[in-house]
Amino acid sequence: MAGDVLRTCLACGRKQGKAALLRLAGDDGGVLVIDRKQRLAGRGAYCCDNTFCLRKLPRCRKRILRALRREDLVWSEELKVLSGVSDE
Repeated sequence: MAGDVLRTCLACGRKQGKAALLRLAGDDGGVLVIDRKQRLAGRGAYCCDNTFCLRKLPRCRKRILRALRREDLVWSEELKVLSGVSDE
């Protein structure tokens, strides 16, 4: 655990090891996606891999954009389903 990288969940604020969290990243097309392999280029934002935190994500839009240093992102279909976001 000494070398484990800690990240903070955007939804609940809990600090956990990087491997225990889902990484959110913006792809080249301006779509917010879940980066399951944690390999997409650029900045990432993290969220606990549980229903409670995923359902809280829509209220954290500004936090996500600030963490990724982006102005706007469209949510991927997978992320919409997991977080309960409806089409706008």
